[in-house]
Amino acid sequence: MLETCATIADAIAFYEGHREPGFSSAKILVADRTGASVIIGAKDGKQQVEKENQCRGFGYGGITLKTLLAMYPEATVTNGFGILRNCRQKGQFATKYSNIYDLKSGDIYLYPLPERDDEVKLNLAAELKNGAHYFDMPQIQEQLAQAPRPLLNNMKRFPLDEFKPIPDKEPGVTAHVRAMIQDIFNGTARPDDYSAEMWKQVLPVLKGMQAEAKRLGDLVSLTLLDRSEADGQRSYRYRLEFQKVTVLEHLVFDGQNKCTSGGPEALEWKSSTNAAELPNDTIAGIGVVLGIDGENIIVRGIVPDSPAAAQKDIHIGDRIMAVAQDKEPAVQVQSGQLAQAVALIRGPKGTTVRLTIVPVGEDDSRVRAVSFVRGELKAPPR
Repeated sequence: MLETCATIADAIAFYEGHREPGFSSAKILVADRTGASVIIGAKDGKQQVEKENQCRGFGYGGITLKTLLAMYPEATVTNGFGILRNCRQKGQFATKYSNIYDLKSGDIYLYPLPERDDEVKLNLAAELKNGAHYFDMPQIQEQLAQAPRPLLNNMKRFPLDEFKPIPDKEPGVTAHVRAMIQDIFNGTARPDDYSAEMWKQVLPVLKGMQAEAKRLGDLVSLTLLDRSEADGQRSYRYRLEFQKVTVLEHLVFDGQNKCTSGGPEALEWKSSTNAAELPNDTIAGIGVVLGIDGENIIVRGIVPDSPAAAQKDIHIGDRIMAVAQDKEPAVQVQSGQLAQAVALIRGPKGTTVRLTIVPVGEDDSRVRAVSFVRGELKAPPR
């Protein structure tokens, strides 16, 4: 959208034709250099658009904003920061950082932490010259003085383009991987192909994996893209070409040829795939949006009108330590297993899933278990 749209009208038209998964739990605020802005989201499968020619989007800080704008009407960075500072929210949903954009110069001003007023200034053109990179917000002051940090695979827009085929000197491994994938398709995955710890993670989600695999179509080809070795573990990345989708798959094997970790790192639906062939708009889960914070999987959002929203036993920022199916043993999860955690939480409508969580702001001693009955969740509109 940022690459192709110059006005809010362009942005509205863009999202009329593109699926945005984030609209299941959030809206976006877009402004152009004329001062016009629009909040774009979706509800009940339809796009929602709220256009305005003045600043808004402050939520609970709206009254403070209106008062201070009357006192300091001149549009300066200093005045803007004073308003933002007074609109900061505290408590469980505290403001993480504040930002000001100069739409004409491309300057970006960040005030990273609520308890600090030190300013970080970036320039969009200068940052773009450094290529794709990222900052960890809490460490941005230190990282600005360091070499740009290249994007992780899960941050890249087209990670499949980063890899090219390499000579496959271990056709036996490739054949083994193909057989493992086919076993998942057939519902006949074998514990001997996995380490004991990995099998504990795979077993509870096998039925879901089989159902998802069928939506991909037949496996057409499997191409080796990357191979490395460290600490007795062999890492492989393959490009999997299915009838309807291309997948970047990362698998790690130990010295006994058992898979110790792995999963898809990227997925691209083929342009020839009809919208009706894509995964259903209705899924069953509890309505939590997950993310990664360091080594932890955390709750990034709660979907309205979902079991999680109705039950109010889980909150944004809570850490998810393990997932269990009803009364079965819990499966430990961490940042490298985000896709696994999502698969574990989803399941048939009406079934029970049990999460082991640590409430936001608490240490591991406050761990507790909460149970939810899965319900139907509408996927974002295409």
